[in-house]
Parts: sequence; structure tokens; C-alpha cells
Amino acid sequence: YSLYIVPGMQTAEFMQTRALDVLLEKVKNGAVLLTTYDGGALVPFEQITGCKSLGRSKACALETEFNGKKIFIPRDYALSLSPVSAKVLATDGNGKPCLTVNDFGKGKVIFFNAPLERFVATTENVVTAADSGIETVYAYAAELAGIKRKVICDNPLVDITLHPLSETKTVAVFRND
Repeated sequence: YSLYIVPGMQTAEFMQTRALDVLLEKVKNGAVLLTTYDGGALVPFEQITGCKSLGRSKACALETEFNGKKIFIPRDYALSLSPVSAKVLATDGNGKPCLTVNDFGKGKVIFFNAPLERFVATTENVVTAADSGIETVYAYAAELAGIKRKVICDNPLVDITLHPLSETKTVAVFRND
């Protein structure tokens, strides 16, 4: 695979060391890793994310903008970050990095300092909300990984599923909620 997502890390031991080593080896060889923060972190954090953690604190909701879209996500905790080798893609209301990308071998590590997946899983209609902006984070990760959609629809209220019929034919089903 060219893209791996490690969602909502909640503890420092969220993944066995061996599994993390295997994943990071894939990233070193050119894959993209998107990871989101929900209280836990990758170790060694600075080497992987390219950011130094200055500590964890209670946090208010994250309000930011990325690729022209506003993003609002409630969060219990946030890391105070200082970029070392990472590029800052977005900052929070205090000007602190909340979305970064770091070179890791031949690959990239994207770090989002908010519980994106918990927000999606627990918020009614968030996936179809036209102004949620959350899709920009995933779209950026897919773009970095070289993943292109076969069918594109810019209406956030339309879901698309692809159903392969054969090696050369696929049916696209559009559903408007």
C-alpha cells in the first residue's frame, strides 16, 4: 500500500513495537503515514513526526483552515508542538502547528493534532456537512501517496461507491443524502 492511516492514538502503547517498526519501514521505503492525535503518540515522536513535543495540555476545540476549508474539531487534549524538520501545513488559533508533514526516509509522515476519527465517528452528519473541511486532510494524504480517484464529485452530499464488473468495467453508484 502507498497510504497508511493510524487513527486517533489514545495511548503511548497503541501499537506493538514490532508492528510499528514494520509500518515505519514501509514509510521509509516511500509510503505515506497519516496519524491523528487523541491523547497518545508515536515513539520516538520527534524522529517520526519532525516535531518536538513541548507537552500535553487540556485543550479547547481546534479551529483551523487547510487548503481553503475551515476545520473545527472538539478535543480534550492537544500537544504543544515545535517543528524541527516538519513542514507546518496549518496552525491552531494560538498559532501553534496542528497539521504537519515530515520527510521520513523516502516517505512522508502527516501528523494531525486532533482526534479526527473520533469526531467523525461521534458527530451526526459530519461526513455530509458541506463545510466540515475534514476531507481536505484525507485528500492531502491520498494526493501525497499518489492515489487518484477514478470518479470525482465535488458535492459533499453525494456518496460514490465503485463496483468492479470485470477488469475493464466498473459501475459507479451515486447516492444523494
